Amino acid sequence: MLTNQLSLAITKTAFPVLLLLCFCNLSHAADDNSYSANLSQRIKEKEAEVQLLMNVKLQWQANINLFQENRNSKTELTQKRQQLKDMLDEIQQLKRSNESIKARKDILNHQYRSHTAQIRANAIGEKIESLKSTEGKEYKDVTIKEIHPQGILISHATGGVNLPFDRLPQKLQQRFNFDRDEAMKFADQAKQRQEALRKRLMKLQAKQLPKQPMPIPKAGANEPDKLLLLQPQKKPAQVNGRIAVRVIASKRNSKKIEITARAGTEQMRIVVSSNRGGTTRNVEARQTEAFNLWVGSKYTVKAYQNRRLIDEQSSLRKRGL
Repeated sequence: MLTNQLSLAITKTAFPVLLLLCFCNLSHAADDNSYSANLSQRIKEKEAEVQLLMNVKLQWQANINLFQENRNSKTELTQKRQQLKDMLDEIQQLKRSNESIKARKDILNHQYRSHTAQIRANAIGEKIESLKSTEGKEYKDVTIKEIHPQGILISHATGGVNLPFDRLPQKLQQRFNFDRDEAMKFADQAKQRQEALRKRLMKLQAKQLPKQPMPIPKAGANEPDKLLLLQPQKKPAQVNGRIAVRVIASKRNSKKIEITARAGTEQMRIVVSSNRGGTTRNVEARQTEAFNLWVGSKYTVKAYQNRRLIDEQSSLRKRGL
């Protein structure tokens, strides 16, 4: 009986324990399953976060690379700007050097022309016992009358001649600084003046021609009429040129004068002489030219037309010169 009661008590006691153990086992199993599910979910979330962080990292790395490229480009651009600035400074310096060289060249050219003009002016009137051209022709008792860019005008024992510079001896070419380009320019200017003069004369002749042709006398006309037609027409009245001279600058034993020449109906030749030398200048018919010249303290300016002296001004005759 006691044994049955003990068994029953043990049974009553063990059964709840077994139930509790079973419940604990079941609860533990349920907790493991829940924890496992939660852990998987968290792993997935962490993997998503890791992937997001990797994407952010890649984006930042791209930004860093772009920033580095921009910084390199900025550095390169700064270097290019500095190089450009240096090149611009060098160009400005070269321009200033070029302007300085050009100004110096103009000064030297002006000094060269002035020196050449002075040498040629001083040679006017110089006498040469014998002058032999490059063609072998010899001239005796030569006197230099005029020197122009194309050559010289001389008088000799049997007459006069205009010798081009390429027919002069080499010594005279070098002495008078003859230049082929200057000679060609002088010739072109002379042709232009001649062409302008020819056109002007044609216009004047066209104005002077009668509007209607003169009638031709018929046979049996009066003899006085025939004689009148046969008489040569009178030439237009000849007009002489004039010159005006004034001093525009002066220094020790020399003066700078301005000569204004107005030619008449024929070409006028101006001859300037002074104690420092002289020069000559031709002015075409009906033309007006003005030029400056340095002369000595005593000078004379003469104008010739058709080898006649038509005007003269001198430092001793003109008051204030």
